[in-house]
Amino acid sequence: SIRRGHCSILSAMLLLAVLLNATSAFTCDEYAAYPGAVFDGMQSQTLQSPHPYCNNLNVTQTFSFSDSSAVQVKFQFNNTFIESYDTLTVSYTTASGIDMTENFTGEVVNDFYVDGTEFKLTFVSDSSVTYYGYDILAT
Repeated sequence: SIRRGHCSILSAMLLLAVLLNATSAFTCDEYAAYPGAVFDGMQSQTLQSPHPYCNNLNVTQTFSFSDSSAVQVKFQFNNTFIESYDTLTVSYTTASGIDMTENFTGEVVNDFYVDGTEFKLTFVSDSSVTYYGYDILAT
């Protein structure tokens, strides 16, 4: 028999297993066709790739936040790409007019601020192995 305390541990382990093996609710074709979005008001938005992502992607999406002077970009749990082969690039222009680029590959753990109201995500994958991809919380 399972004691009460063990049920919550088992439930948490099951939830973690589901999250680690999660698949996205959209296809790679839908992802590739999505140009980005303009968000009115500064509410948190989750931006994500397909899980797992597909081979041969080269997708750029633009995201704008109309009521903000800066956007914090937080990578969520389990953001992984094939190191050196698949990349996520975040590009933006600062409020002072400087073009900035952040490149991510492998396991992503960095959070950063976009000094402006708009940024572009470019996700490129090669023709072989794929991993989970990314989940980003923009606030």
